[in-house]
Amino acid sequence: MKKYSVSFIALSSFIIFTCGSCSQKTGSSNVASTNMSTKKAEISQQDGGVTLDGCTEQTSIKKGNTLTILLPANAGTGYQWMESKPPNMLRRENQNELKYKDAAAQPANPPMVGGAKKQILTYTAVGGGTETLDLIYVRAWEKDKVERRCSVKVAIEE
Repeated sequence: MKKYSVSFIALSSFIIFTCGSCSQKTGSSNVASTNMSTKKAEISQQDGGVTLDGCTEQTSIKKGNTLTILLPANAGTGYQWMESKPPNMLRRENQNELKYKDAAAQPANPPMVGGAKKQILTYTAVGGGTETLDLIYVRAWEKDKVERRCSVKVAIEE
């Protein structure tokens, strides 16, 4: 019995110590320090559309074509990516449904329940000019507590 309680205390201490910085917030606001824009995104183009696998600072697209953004997410936590304000020149195609892709799903690695996923956001360019798409990773019932942010400047060619 004593062996189990010592193991439990050691494991609990390790979890508290390593996760203590997981919820650190910056300043007096409830915005976490993670800004996705600083990370490199893989960009691919197909049939005139653009796919961003991750967040990037800027991209370009032609009016009428699609912009698909895949961002890291965990479907079981209640968090989801959404716009901080509705865009004017981009129309969200999958507004009322959450689509996910398994981040590590390959033929040798089947998807895991609760494993890493990527939320898929698809937009169609409906106007010309420049639009900054500001995406936030929040729970629907805690919109003032932003966990992550991704801002993409989109140049839309007529």
